[in-house]
Amino acid sequence: MMRLFLSRVAFLTVLTASGFSSRDGNATTGGQPENTQPATAAKQQQAVRYDGLYQSEKEGDHWYYLRFYEDATVLSVTSVGTPAQVARWFNKQYQYGGKGTYSIDGDHIKFSETSRDGIVDHEGAIIEGGKLKLNSHSHINDHRGTQTYQFVEQKMSGE
Repeated sequence: MMRLFLSRVAFLTVLTASGFSSRDGNATTGGQPENTQPATAAKQQQAVRYDGLYQSEKEGDHWYYLRFYEDATVLSVTSVGTPAQVARWFNKQYQYGGKGTYSIDGDHIKFSETSRDGIVDHEGAIIEGGKLKLNSHSHINDHRGTQTYQFVEQKMSGE
């Protein structure tokens, strides 16, 4: 079972919630070997990018943004700003978004982010073309949905 480490941050991610799909990390094999495939057939580990941010499809007048760090930190925020505008201030010191820790297994990504208002869980896939397809579940208002994020390369603000 995966353990996520969360830290309290802030507010604007409440609406980021969309649907959540749970994967059971404790499946049993009924006495059968768990992996009978050769090591060469194992899933290739996918990666998120750190040299920019992920932008959702536009929702009304705003977008949802995600930023990933090599130390497994993920940040989220909702903004009407363009990626270039958001990149100027969207970093670990920003106090009004969500913050959490992500994990990747093959092409599967999972994280929970915490803001002042509560927790939103995200789970989904890293897909071709620099995209993330995430199911989300807000524990704040029980909203569930799916969102696709496109990677946008940006010079990001310093820490």
